[in-house]
Amino acid sequence: MIVSQTLKKERVQKLTQASTFEKFNDKILKNKQELLKTLKLLKNKNKKIAGYGASGRGTIITNYCGLDNELLDYVIDDAPANKEHICQAYTYQLNHPVNYLVKTDRTIFYFLLGLLQMRF
Repeated sequence: MIVSQTLKKERVQKLTQASTFEKFNDKILKNKQELLKTLKLLKNKNKKIAGYGASGRGTIITNYCGLDNELLDYVIDDAPANKEHICQAYTYQLNHPVNYLVKTDRTIFYFLLGLLQMRF
């Protein structure tokens, strides 16, 4: 019963059609391009950018978009489990929570939040 209900929902949501996933892929690529364009524009204006949130989702976005220490000045996360760990793919270190950075480095102009969800 559960399987047949799930299959019905998938058909209604068009999850059985390749075009649904092609459209989703197009949205992902567009968002990636817009994000990189915005970050590069800000960096060209000598703005500092801090990434916030080293969650699994944030790490996936960081890796997929190739966000490294040339685009992000800091990556911060206030989760105790992430305190002062190194982001494996890049050379920056997870830093202190936002309140510490804002108090000690008042030159940060933008935060990239790694907690946002993509929807299709």
